[in-house]
Amino acid sequence: IRQKTSERSPDIRSAEALARQKGGSRYTAWTRWMPHLNLQTSMTRAKDYSLLTSGSLGNLSSAVTFKPQQVDLMRWNLVASLPIYNRTVHLGVEQASLEKDAAEQQLKLRVTEQDWKLRLNLGNYLLAAYRVATSQNALEAARTALKEAKVRFELGQKTKIDVLKAETNLTSLEAKILADQQKLVSERDAFLEYTGLSAEELKASGLEEFMATEEKLSSTIARFTDGLDAKLKQIEPWMSDDSAIRSKKAVESSTAYHAFLTQEELSRARARQLMAQEWPEL
Repeated sequence: IRQKTSERSPDIRSAEALARQKGGSRYTAWTRWMPHLNLQTSMTRAKDYSLLTSGSLGNLSSAVTFKPQQVDLMRWNLVASLPIYNRTVHLGVEQASLEKDAAEQQLKLRVTEQDWKLRLNLGNYLLAAYRVATSQNALEAARTALKEAKVRFELGQKTKIDVLKAETNLTSLEAKILADQQKLVSERDAFLEYTGLSAEELKASGLEEFMATEEKLSSTIARFTDGLDAKLKQIEPWMSDDSAIRSKKAVESSTAYHAFLTQEELSRARARQLMAQEWPEL
């Protein structure tokens, strides 16, 4: 289910595409340091009238029909340049690297967010199913208790008040199970909406088989919460009363905080591009 959710998540897909794009942009930025070889060719065609205009023929120039020959002039240049330092290229590489880091951090944020939201939706779905299962068991017990109360009332062992209490309890449980069933449908729809699965795909995944009975649900919830102690240990520093410890933990482990720092550096790199043209090019 996690794999299919990740494959169908538009946020993760767009974040992955952006990370690939920024990786290609950084490669392109580095290629601007490579030597360049430019080939230029040109050709001009002209007729040479210099013999007539020079006066070398004297008076004959007016009597003789002179047709100057066409001359084709071709020129070609081969220019090789090796950039030693270019401020614009330097800052372009720096900016492309920061953009790639920012895109990778955003991808990491999306993956982490997707995992926790999936856990949240699945946990709510399992909890709603467990409440329905326990309510059904309680409802069966209440029906049995009502029958027993009626029998004992006829035998004189119970009072009418005991029977009314059993009926009230049964009515209350019937209303409760209706609310729990509506909650289960709501949580199931929310789970399907977030994962992008259809009802048939959810059935094919086998998850509902682990939710068929209260015992199976208990085992499934135990597997779902396996390793929770290790995760709780990770957040223990956040539960400290010392604000300095919480702040330090935020700086060390918060992906969002590091993403903000990268965005700040990226903004500075873009600002430095404004004066890049003022630097000499070697």
